[in-house]
Amino acid sequence: MNPRRLLFPLAFSLSLLAQPSLAPAAPAPKKEAFHLAPAVAVEAEDFTIESGWRVVKNGGGNYMVDIIGFQHISGERLLCLDSANAGAAQLDIKVPVAGDFRLWVRYEYPPFTDTRFEVEVVQGGRSVAKKLVGAKDNERYAFGETKPRAQYDPSWGPEGLVEEVFTVPGLQAGPARIHLRGQPQPAVPGVSASRNVDLVYLTSDAQDAWLPEYHKRVNLYPILEAFRDSRGPRYEARFTNRGTKPANFGISHTYNRLPWYVNEPNLATNVAPGAASAWAGIALQDTAHFHLATFSGGGQPFDLELRPTGGVVERRATGNTTYSFYLPSYPGKYETITTQLTQLDAVLAHLKANPAVGKVPTQPLCYGGWMPLGQTNELGRKYAELYAALGMRSLHPANSGPAQIENLAKVGVPATKSWMAMSYRNPPTPENIAKVGADLAKNGLKDKFLWYDYGDEIGFSEWMGHVISSEAAKAKAAGQKTTPAEIVARLWQTWLKLERPGFNPADYWLPAWGPLDPAKLRPDSSAAAAAPAANKPLLYVDSCIFFENTAIEHVARGAADVRKALGEHVLCGANYSCHPFYYPSSVMYMKWFRGGAADLARHSEYFWQVGQLGPMINGYVVEHFAAGLRGNPKGVIRQYTMPHSPGNTDASFLRTAFSHLAHGAKMLDFFGIGMNETFTENYIDHRDKERFRSVRDVTHAIGFVEDLLPQSTVVPSRVALLVSESTERWDMAGIAADQAGHSHFGPDFRKTRMVHHLERLGIWKALTFLGSTPDLITETDVHPTLLRDYQVLIVVGDSLPPATAQLAEQWVKAGGVLLTVANTGGTDQYHRPQNVWNDLCGVGSRQTDARETFFRPRQELPFLKPHGTVAGAGWEMPQLATYERIKPAAGADVLAKFKDDNSAAFITRKLGKGQTFWCAAQPGVAYLWTALQPPAVPDRGPGTHTVPTGFDSGARAVLETVLKAAKVEPLVRCEPQQLDTRLLRANRGYILPIANFEPKVGQKATISLKVTGQIRKVSSAWHGALPLQRDGDRLLITLPALGHGDIVRLDF
Repeated sequence: MNPRRLLFPLAFSLSLLAQPSLAPAAPAPKKEAFHLAPAVAVEAEDFTIESGWRVVKNGGGNYMVDIIGFQHISGERLLCLDSANAGAAQLDIKVPVAGDFRLWVRYEYPPFTDTRFEVEVVQGGRSVAKKLVGAKDNERYAFGETKPRAQYDPSWGPEGLVEEVFTVPGLQAGPARIHLRGQPQPAVPGVSASRNVDLVYLTSDAQDAWLPEYHKRVNLYPILEAFRDSRGPRYEARFTNRGTKPANFGISHTYNRLPWYVNEPNLATNVAPGAASAWAGIALQDTAHFHLATFSGGGQPFDLELRPTGGVVERRATGNTTYSFYLPSYPGKYETITTQLTQLDAVLAHLKANPAVGKVPTQPLCYGGWMPLGQTNELGRKYAELYAALGMRSLHPANSGPAQIENLAKVGVPATKSWMAMSYRNPPTPENIAKVGADLAKNGLKDKFLWYDYGDEIGFSEWMGHVISSEAAKAKAAGQKTTPAEIVARLWQTWLKLERPGFNPADYWLPAWGPLDPAKLRPDSSAAAAAPAANKPLLYVDSCIFFENTAIEHVARGAADVRKALGEHVLCGANYSCHPFYYPSSVMYMKWFRGGAADLARHSEYFWQVGQLGPMINGYVVEHFAAGLRGNPKGVIRQYTMPHSPGNTDASFLRTAFSHLAHGAKMLDFFGIGMNETFTENYIDHRDKERFRSVRDVTHAIGFVEDLLPQSTVVPSRVALLVSESTERWDMAGIAADQAGHSHFGPDFRKTRMVHHLERLGIWKALTFLGSTPDLITETDVHPTLLRDYQVLIVVGDSLPPATAQLAEQWVKAGGVLLTVANTGGTDQYHRPQNVWNDLCGVGSRQTDARETFFRPRQELPFLKPHGTVAGAGWEMPQLATYERIKPAAGADVLAKFKDDNSAAFITRKLGKGQTFWCAAQPGVAYLWTALQPPAVPDRGPGTHTVPTGFDSGARAVLETVLKAAKVEPLVRCEPQQLDTRLLRANRGYILPIANFEPKVGQKATISLKVTGQIRKVSSAWHGALPLQRDGDRLLITLPALGHGDIVRLDF
């Protein structure tokens, strides 16, 4: 560009402004309103199938199935072609204008896969343009993005649909044909993906001007908005005014995606009394959901008619001031217009036709909300009827309407002590506590109050903000001026003097801060402080501990204030989230409760959204809460168990519920249990009657044991599994932020070390299927006194305090059996090298290389390559993630060797009355990896709900060797083996919740139990009374057919 072309006009305009005799400049022209260019918008399912392709409803086999996140599928259906198949489909279209076009294709794309298909436009017998779409290296637009790139790989895993675009030059107005052809693609397991096409958008906007314009309107889904507008109205309405004055009529749409609520306020205007409007097209109906549309006319009665555009009237309604209808995405295709009351009646009829299991509950042990059951109309009363039929016996502040208690009483649900004070952020400050007290008094609910909820999905680092605010308020009251930085520095320096007496200030100073100044010491828990180049491990680790302890102590004081003001019976807590990796933080899930900050435990349960190995992970997460609340008889795990539809499945929902109960949850919270219109993205689809039945069956199964469950405790295991907070701090060091935060969603998320978490998970799962689910313990529990009731201790983690090894050694010498795995304790809590674990376990020397540390269960784990093979007596096991070679010390025996070099891989050593084992591989990772071979395409649909099978037999053999050496007799033995269960003991009997993780359900199950006390009766929620059999000192239970779960009770 020639810069002189810019400079001259500027100089000329300035000279004109200097001339007073010139007329004023004309006003700047108004920016023209944006007009969407002519386009052809077609659903892929409308193509004519020639071969191979098939139409799939969302949730019927496609990859991205969820109401949470960005899985919004136009028409609720896709055109699908299996990964290995060829196929062809075509659609005749009418090109609206002549010119160059851009063809956009929207399809599902799991990251790093190939999902290849060809799109071709033919006109007049000539191929105008074609493109191979879906190849791994192709650039595509992910949701919310205005620039294409080949891969969108969020930290939480597969997410959303994508679009590709190419130019179609020189089209003529008139007929044309679009072809979709499945193309050959590399047959690589886990990479070759099915072709799932949502829509095709052929627009004459050759400059893509629509994209930034619609991105401004709805940033995540501009193509859905433009596609809807290009399709035009699919339904139209006519209004007849039955009021006494002219009226305007409009529609409010409840979208189940952004922008959530969309209004068409003036569909018909100034309609005279007694007159009917012209037919008016409903322009803003979403194409992606069967959503609710509410029609209103300013408070006057009116009649309403609805029909497909230009078609025959499909629905009429008369005499009301508002009407609500669910409108299917398209008329005349799959569903018809319906109402909330019709769908509620259908659900109730389905429940009645399928009698409940167990017993009708009377206690508030299950929670759920976001139903308008307090409305003073037929809809509110009908929702109350459904609430009662589902077995809900609790109150919930998110059940809208003023008549909640009244409507529930009329359907036989009395008000119980179950009310909760909740909001998105409700920390236990004096102001919030006083407000809750005033609200309870105003609404007459003080005697029903039980729960004080701090907020939803709180990041732990948020609590330091409350600490700072509290300290600032104190300073202000004392007439002092201070800043947040000064507050934190003062608290830090005080903490160091108390907790680290005699500390060296240089260990707590970063060079980037300038010359050392002890008076200006401040904490830093960020990745910069943790980085090896900084060489300040004490600053990083102790800053983490300082932030953790300071926050927990602050909230514990707030919890005490809640109980003092509102009642000692009140339970306090927050909802946490282990997003995005389902790696439960030991600080949030364990230390938090032991420090007195809460006695209500729950977290957002959404395993399918983050690529986990099925729902059994939920039981593992609950075990962390159980460890945090161990020894606290008041504590309650009220675990979220999400029935979301679409998204979750009946099988996974049921398995999750029983797994939660087996591992210590005494109550379940289903969150949003209303239909589509009740919540933007947490609901049960109004067509999914079976999901409502699953909820009902869970509540009645819990009702079956409601006299035992609240006072029950999990029978302690003989096996303990260490969750090391020291190792966890270094697992998160690469994404660490200040104030003990973590950048889980930032560009460096792959710096998270997942290896230790997945090693623990694999060991926990294997032991559970062996009937010896381990109790999770913390580093502070590793003490001969606290470990005295355990026969086995399993230690995972590379960074461990030296004292932990010394205390474990005392326990081993007294008769305990210890298992350590590759890379255990190579460094201390400050990441300094140490040999104490080598010495304890009979390892003379070792070479360890942590080669892969970041891998997610469904994405990277299946693709790991073994670094060797461990061979034992009749078994083999792959060595994965960590390469390690050891030389046994004198007195250690070799139990297994590496096949490649015949070096020791699994050794044991007698020590006092006990024994140690060292496995120079990671049996937990191996256990999971083998079950994932060959790799499958990672998804947010059927794949993540599958139940893994074929777990590694070598890993199981390693664990069985340790259990045998410790003479551990399983409390529970199951046949078939893949049952997740733990025994719960109550005053008058036992409870045995069972989650069935066998791939085939409905088969006979036999369970052998080691129990104390005289059992007089055994019964099942699903099967009623069961025969009582004995095998020596064990009790045998046979379930004639086990579905996805059950609850067995054993009465004394």
